[in-house]
Amino acid sequence: MPILAEVLGARLVGSKQYAAFRTVMAGYILYASLVGVVVAGAAVVPFAKPISYKYGQTACVYATTVECAPLYRSIFLDAHSLHNAFSWFSLVVALNCIYLFLKPALYACLDFRFMFLASLGALCTAFPLALLVARYGFDSAPSAIFVAMYSPHLVLVPFFGWRLVRNIRLMAADVEGPWSAHQRQMANGPNAIPSGRERGFSSAVSTEVEAVNNKL
Repeated sequence: MPILAEVLGARLVGSKQYAAFRTVMAGYILYASLVGVVVAGAAVVPFAKPISYKYGQTACVYATTVECAPLYRSIFLDAHSLHNAFSWFSLVVALNCIYLFLKPALYACLDFRFMFLASLGALCTAFPLALLVARYGFDSAPSAIFVAMYSPHLVLVPFFGWRLVRNIRLMAADVEGPWSAHQRQMANGPNAIPSGRERGFSSAVSTEVEAVNNKL
């Protein structure tokens, strides 16, 4: 479905069907939100404990020695146990479903520069800050570390959503954006102005052809 959203969205933007693009993207985001809620509510919340125990199977080795018993207790029986950490898993699943559809929507807008800068900013600021808060604010609690792992996604969802709404508004107002250069290239077709590299290659070929003709 995200790939379909990307392909269909790119076709609509390329053909300047902005109203249809807005409708389709709104439908996809609504669908993603509903899927996230259903998956989180029906598949994650009721089975949070079995899922957490499955991921924590390798930690059972700590129960084999007396020295490791406190560590085993902190993982499975403590207030910040692995099971409690997975109580946040449903929120992460729901937001990731929306994130997976926001990305192709911005791909269709050719808004790669914003996506790069926003992702770099989230990785360099939100992620380290979340790790520091998890380490010193929550004493490395598994739930805090789990949320910190997905902090870039949690930050990017509202930023990507805001950017998509902004792009759609610019399209509706017939204001140029990242997609405009590609539209001009498509409109010019075969008569498009070649790039400097293309002009240089064409000139070199013409020179060689002329030299061959002179020899003949």
